[in-house]
This record gives sequence, structure tokens and C-alpha cells, in this order.
Amino acid sequence: MSSITQNTVNALSLLASGLSESKQHRRLLKIYVDGLPDDTFIVNTAVLHEQMSKPFQFKIDLYSEKKHQLDAPDMLGVKVVIVLEEDGEIPRYFHGHISSFASPQRTTQLNKTQYKMVISPWLYMYDQVEDCRIFQNATVVDVIKQLFKDIGVAEYDISAITDKHHSREYWVQYNESTVQFFNRICQAEGIGYYYTHTKTKHTLKLIDNHLQFKNLKGHNPLKIQPKTAAHLHLTDWSMTKKFVVSNKRQTSYNPLTPKQIPTVSATSKGDINTSAIADVLESYNYSEYFNSIEEGREATTRDNKQSYAHFAVWQGAGDYIHLTPGCNFRVTHVPADVVLDDANQDFTLLSTTLHVDQLKHSISVTFSAAPLGVLITPVGVTPTISGLQTAVVTGDAKIGTPYTVDSEKLGRVKVQFHWDREGKRDANTTCWLRVMNPMAGPRHGAHFTPRIGQEVVVAFENGNPDYPFILGALYNGENKPPFIEDHGFRSGFRTASIDAGKDAANATKYNELSFYDKKGQEEIRLRAEKDFNATIQGNKTQHIMQNDSQTIDQNLDMTVGQNLDMAIGDNLSIKAGSSIALEASQSISIKVGGSSIEISSSGINIKSSQISINGAVVNIGSVVNLG
Repeated sequence: MSSITQNTVNALSLLASGLSESKQHRRLLKIYVDGLPDDTFIVNTAVLHEQMSKPFQFKIDLYSEKKHQLDAPDMLGVKVVIVLEEDGEIPRYFHGHISSFASPQRTTQLNKTQYKMVISPWLYMYDQVEDCRIFQNATVVDVIKQLFKDIGVAEYDISAITDKHHSREYWVQYNESTVQFFNRICQAEGIGYYYTHTKTKHTLKLIDNHLQFKNLKGHNPLKIQPKTAAHLHLTDWSMTKKFVVSNKRQTSYNPLTPKQIPTVSATSKGDINTSAIADVLESYNYSEYFNSIEEGREATTRDNKQSYAHFAVWQGAGDYIHLTPGCNFRVTHVPADVVLDDANQDFTLLSTTLHVDQLKHSISVTFSAAPLGVLITPVGVTPTISGLQTAVVTGDAKIGTPYTVDSEKLGRVKVQFHWDREGKRDANTTCWLRVMNPMAGPRHGAHFTPRIGQEVVVAFENGNPDYPFILGALYNGENKPPFIEDHGFRSGFRTASIDAGKDAANATKYNELSFYDKKGQEEIRLRAEKDFNATIQGNKTQHIMQNDSQTIDQNLDMTVGQNLDMAIGDNLSIKAGSSIALEASQSISIKVGGSSIEISSSGINIKSSQISINGAVVNIGSVVNLG
């Protein structure tokens, strides 16, 4: 926080030395600004407003008795403590930081310089500090701790968070201020907060169970004594009830267990005295924020409690200076004309507004309260990403080189968004993102896994930043299309061999199925970088309208289970560089017209109208029968 410049301090020290009867210790309400002399300011009036799960706001009208100039930039963010002290009462402290400081106005009366000041909590200062960041595998308490650690704040207390809060895989702060994100995650987890004050600091108290509220100190129970001048009493007390639907039902979806649709319900019937119609109506909605029946039951019960938190609200007025949100109290001396349910004579303070007028030496307070057991959480709004975004696929760097795949059993991958300034482009950048494919069935469908380094298009379920999934991939200046040299005539699929080093980027080692569609040159190209395996469960029919050319650099092995029939329209030519071997277990027949040669295990039968044997030497090694 900022501090007063030394020149200003020196000047004000001299001014303060000349003050006489306006010393603050004579005042009902005193104000002390960090770095300034104690009697720099005198308070005229103050409106001190505090509210459960909202930042407090203290509006102060004050003056200085000497003419001087205080620069607003020097005052903003400076610590301030206000002391309210009545005769016989324990002093009450209000601590905060200056969030607004009005330019001085001179008055003719007593030559005073008038100022206006607004004091807010330290958290308020971060309501304009927006960020985009990701928290992973953390509970809401873990996120809050990290959030406040990163902004260097320790004045908070989580000891009253006693309920179980499940760890979430993924939390996203997206274009939200620190305050907006904090309020949203607190609301989602049923956590409220209020502030406590001392001379030197104010502390943010977080709470998730109404049983952790403390009883009001001092004058408790409070007395209702309207139309009297009694000290320390309530002059006004009234109640307002609103229509609230008693029943709530929610459902969700978990892609890891798609057949188990968690649907849960909660009711407030019996907890509050709602109307008959409210008890039969039901509010039903869809939520992304739970994956199991247990989580859903907790979330729905929590949401239902928030719905009826404002069902019955009491408003009161009086002069108790120690009323503060987050405290329980009881009322007594209830007049006959005051409506008060016997079951609800214990209350929790929701908001208080103290009005202090120094000139009139008067203090009054207005407040609101709810039945004991109500916990008000902040109002949070989940940001919506209405369009698409792109991101870069990331993964475990230990797996291999760039363009390596890092996925899990559902083919999901991780990405780093362009707005994520904390990511290291590793396996810890996001949650696992599902990948959209043209078809996805049990062990069938299309499947392409985006690879590390590729740019992908990301959509968000219901626009929720916490639930991204991948629609497809995009080429860019680094990752260029594979068929660009064909001027758009070729389309298809080309993969790059994994763990191919620099060759992967150039796709010199790849599998390919592509289509060339230029008129008169149409072509389908099929390439296997290493092996090509095809299995046909039934029949294969192939009709080649012109020529079939096949080149095999090494060997051709063919196994036919039964018959091989080949019909050739004209000629068959077989040429071997070394030898040709034909082998049959029974016989081999060669036939041309009426002539034939049949070779069998019993002999060779040559049949023809004329047989010629020409040779320089003819050796016949056995008996020859001439018939």
C-alpha cells in the first residue's frame, strides 16, 4: 500500500503542533492515518457499513483546522484506524485502507479544510486487478491460500472452515479480478466471510458452517424498547419474508462414467415456514460442478440453503455500537405488537450501518439479521467464454521430442492457452481435454490424437472456462499444411513418425492417404512408412480398368488356402534371374492344344501328334520301350 510522502509528514507535524482544543481524545470518534500526526484530521460524521460476505465501506466527512494541501495519490491505499468510544463502553476499532479521498474544500467557518474519505478492506484494492490463471488438483482452501500468498496478504483466517471440500481437477480464473474470482469460488463451495478489526489490522474471517459463528460480545441479549429514550436498546424491529421454492433438484454428467447420471435433490420443507405452494414447487437445473451423487448432494443442499437464506430477514435499529456481521444474538423484552417466532429468537447479524455525528454527539445503528443457522455467501458470477479459443498442445517433456503424443486412456490431451502466462508448456498446464472426433463409439469410430506443439481449437461446455474440450487443429506459420506444394489440388491425411526428431517437423517419415483432384490427373495415394497390414474378413473384388504395375524391391510371399485361378487374355511371361521351381504334391500339367505334359508321382506322360527331341547329345540312362 502507498504511504504519505516525507514532505507532507513534516508539514503536517508542524501544523498539528498548533492544534489546541480539538485534540481527538475529546471526541466520540477518532481517526488515525498511518504516517500522519494523530490530530491531522477531525471527524464530523461517519457512516460505517459492514455486510456479511461483502467488503465493508466506511464513509467519513472530516476536516483539518489548518490550511494545507494533501495530495489524493499520496493518501490512496494508506492504512487508517477509526476508534469509536462511548463513556463506559469498550472501544470499537474500524481498520482499513483509504480507497477514495476527495479534494479539499475551504470553509469560512473557523477556517477549516474539509475532506471526504472512503475506507475499504485490503481485499477491495484487488477488485480492479484482473488475471487469467489456472489452479489444478486443489481444494477451495488450497486455491484461496495460493491466491492470497501471490498478492502478499496474510491477514485472513480459515480456522472456521470445517466442512469437507473436495479437490477439483481444474479451477480457472478468466478475465476476473481477484475479488470476483474469490467471491465465485467461495459461493460455489458455500463459504462466507466477514471482517474483524483491531488497532493495527483488519482480518478476513472465512466460514463454511453457521456453528462457527461467535456470540455477540457485551450486551447480549438485546432489548427491544421502542419509543423510549433508554440507552443501549433497539428502537425498531420488523420482519420481511419472501417467497422461496422449497425443493431443488440438480443433475450433472461425468464423461468417465457416462451411464451414471448423478441426479440429486434437496428440500427446505420443515426447516423454514414456507407457504404450501412453495412446498410443492421444484427448481431443476443442470450443473457441471459435481461428478458423483455424494458431491451432488452436498452441492444441491448448499445451493438450496442459499436460496432460502433471505426467506426471512429482520430489520432493526438502535444504538448498540458493537453490532457486527457474523455474530449471533438474542432479543428480549419483545412487545406484544412485534412479530417474532418463538423458534427464531436467536439470530445472526447480516449487515450493520453505524451513523455517527460528532456535532450532535449521536450514534445510531441500523441492521439486518436472519434466523440462527443461515450463512450468507458472496454473490459470484462465472465468466462465460462465448466463442472459441486456440491453444498449444503440451505434455510430459520426458516422453520424447517435439510432436510426440502425450495422452491418456480416453485420448485426452493437455494444452496451454495463449493467455496463460504461468504455464511452462509441460504436463501441468491444464486438465485433460477431450478431443472431438467425427464418430466415437465403443471400440470404433475415428481417432486422431493432437500432438505436442500443435495448435488446436478449444470450445467450452456451456461457455464455462472450467470445462474445455478440443474441436480440431489449425495450421500456422510454424506448422504448415502437408500438401501446400500441390496448390490445393491434393487433400487427405499425412501423419509424422513419432520420435523422429527434426524429421517429424518436415514430415519426411510419414504415413499418408491423400486425394489429388486436378481434372485429368485424379489420384489416390496410399503410403506406409514401414508396414502395411490389411485384413479382409470376407471377399475382395478389384477391377483395374487399364494397367496394374507392381514393384517389389525384395521378396513376394503368397499363401493361398485353397485354389488360385488366373485367366490371362493374351500372354503370360515369367522370367527369373536365376531359377524357377514348381512343386506339387500330386501332379503338374502343361497343355497346349492337343499336346500335353503331365508330371505325377508315378511318372511323366507326354502326349502329342509329334514329339521332337533335339540335342547334340541325348543320354537315356534306362530301358526305353518303343511301342
